[in-house]
Amino acid sequence: MKKASANTWDDDCEAAFRVIKDILTQPPIMNRPSPGEDLQVYLGISETSVSAVLLQEKPTPKLIYFVSRTLTDVETRYQQVEKVALALLHASRRYEPRGSVKGQHLADFAAEIPLTGLEEWVLYVDGASGRTVSGAGVVLEGPNSFLMEHSLIFKFKTSNNQAEYEALLAGLQLAKDMGARKVICRTDSQLVVGKMNGDFQVREDHLLRYYHQACSLVKDFEDVKIQHIPREQNAWADLLSKLSTRKEKGQLTTIIRQVLLQPSVECLTITTDDTADWRVEVRELIRKQDSGESLCPADSKRVARFMIIGNDLYRRGFSSPLLKCLAEDEAQYVMNELHLGVCGFHTGGRALKAKILRAGYYWPTMEDDAAQFTRRCI
Repeated sequence: MKKASANTWDDDCEAAFRVIKDILTQPPIMNRPSPGEDLQVYLGISETSVSAVLLQEKPTPKLIYFVSRTLTDVETRYQQVEKVALALLHASRRYEPRGSVKGQHLADFAAEIPLTGLEEWVLYVDGASGRTVSGAGVVLEGPNSFLMEHSLIFKFKTSNNQAEYEALLAGLQLAKDMGARKVICRTDSQLVVGKMNGDFQVREDHLLRYYHQACSLVKDFEDVKIQHIPREQNAWADLLSKLSTRKEKGQLTTIIRQVLLQPSVECLTITTDDTADWRVEVRELIRKQDSGESLCPADSKRVARFMIIGNDLYRRGFSSPLLKCLAEDEAQYVMNELHLGVCGFHTGGRALKAKILRAGYYWPTMEDDAAQFTRRCI
């Protein structure tokens, strides 16, 4: 503070200082719950872990219990609602205030999930794109007055149309996870409705990828109707899409909140023809070598620098990290992104090859392919 400043230390400053001092000197620790007061359970779900916090907000906020666990490889492939149930099950097993309470909690949770059948589900979706943060809102209505709300936050830049497609993909995936077979999807985006119903032609490349992924999800249902409604009738989904502009803490606890770090279409899997995949022969040679079969010196030398991790083939070097081996279609996609996409600067063949290696990819003909790719671009 400057000496000539007119600021003074008054009673309000002293009170604020004491509050901050109390918070710093008395960190939250686990306490016994107060008898007769309600308990609140907060569940946290991520791709690799689940956690649960047991709190009591009255008469004074206090932490009762905290538990977390890492998901196994099989559990990471659970659907979102299954991960929520797993988190609740794990929390109830670790904290048992009374004998049958954990079973009652799971029974109440299961009772809220409606039985799947031929009933039509109604889905409201809406996307919002802002300068700093964008998001999407999803409202799913099912039989027996079932209602689920989903709010997504995008940690990447999106256009309005891209946000609308992200909302559609999230809504269809949520309906699929809940076991719906017939869905009526309602949105206020005329562009999305027109393209999904075949009235408009998809011209933009990045929206074409969203369109194909949405069509792939539609095939998982018996019947999907995509309808346009006025913005006034889609107000609640629009509100959920704008929750991304608020603070990350203190959101509505009844809403499933998800953060996307990259566009949904970036996770698309490229299928290749095994008959033209050079990796098939290398995998077979590695399999024979691991099973104890003898290989000729040429084949042994060929597979010496390759290894299989999970379901992927990698090439190892002396000073470079492991390079993921790609098929022809995957290689074309990587070169297109590194040369023409958001990471591209239209470099030459040798520079493109170096960028591919730095990105962690390899295929046998990458040097010739990079040179031919850059010549076609010129």
